[in-house]
Amino acid sequence: MSMKFVFVQLGSFIPHYLESNIKRLSAMFPSNEIYLITNNKKLLKLTIKNLMLIEYVTSTQHEYLLNKLSKKTDFREGFWRLSLERIIAFTKFQIENKFDYLLHIESDVIVFPNLPVDAIKKLNKLSWCQYNSRLDIATLLYSPNYQSALFLQKSIENKLELNNSHTDMTILSEIRLDNNSSIAILPSLPEVESLLVNEKSKITLDSKIQMSSLFNAFGGIFDPAAIGVWLLGKNPENTHAMSVLHDRWIIDSGDSFIDPSKVKFIIKSDGSLTLIEKGIQIPIFNLHVHSKNFNLLSSEWAKELDKFVKLSEKEYVIKKMEPKVFIKLFILNLKRKRLVEFISTIPWLYSLRMKIRDIYKNKS
Repeated sequence: MSMKFVFVQLGSFIPHYLESNIKRLSAMFPSNEIYLITNNKKLLKLTIKNLMLIEYVTSTQHEYLLNKLSKKTDFREGFWRLSLERIIAFTKFQIENKFDYLLHIESDVIVFPNLPVDAIKKLNKLSWCQYNSRLDIATLLYSPNYQSALFLQKSIENKLELNNSHTDMTILSEIRLDNNSSIAILPSLPEVESLLVNEKSKITLDSKIQMSSLFNAFGGIFDPAAIGVWLLGKNPENTHAMSVLHDRWIIDSGDSFIDPSKVKFIIKSDGSLTLIEKGIQIPIFNLHVHSKNFNLLSSEWAKELDKFVKLSEKEYVIKKMEPKVFIKLFILNLKRKRLVEFISTIPWLYSLRMKIRDIYKNKS
């Protein structure tokens, strides 16, 4: 039985790249079924080869738990709730249909032609990536059968009953730490002493071992987020429309266990990505496209990725203003009546404000 790929997109917001990313995956894996779980009426009208559309309805129990979440509900049209609810929607779908071999793929994640689906299936347990000591990530989340989905769903319900401040990342981390033998960490390190280890993150030896122990089973690594963020840039909507490549914040702050800045990258003839560490080529099976670059999430991905691989040879930070994104953010904050806050926090303007404030304080 072949792997089934699952996307979950909930809420009114429709990512501009979602349809193109699904088409990209469909062309790459034409014999695998793809499912899109959504409660968006517009998305339920999509027609893509080997794509099945599933309408999602929140259960009364889950609605109760999700309504109690302490995170701000007005942040990005309910981002915190929806990012957690998508995992519940994924488990609900698998439980109801009793499907085997489901791989959840985040909407802004690209997988490469060398994705080791057979090796993932052989794990026969819930699997995802670790980001740091507090956070795990559902960039790719594998569930082998409906029993594992039921276990994950019940675990989420129990955790939310005890703590309503959870996010999708904190809850996955806590569930894994409580059930280490039942959950596998997809490898994001080739070995314990890898150059990819971010020593500034205070990563423990135990985490190094866990994040590299399955490397031989796959012969490559998965990207939780850091490689994609460093190589392809952060979402410019988070940086006042400024595209930033090779940003060291997630490295120097210790936020990520992975440091992509010390290795070299090459792109293969089939468009897949490889890094070179200590003279050895190591395949990368996916990338988290945090920048939401449309071309990377489309049929043009190989050509676009090649540009970023070449830019990675320039180790310094590369910044570029994205005018279309700025206009979008300007209009969005105008509608939300937060335009003054948005303008006042533009980095160069904020820095100027702080300097003026300091001058004023010194004169006083």
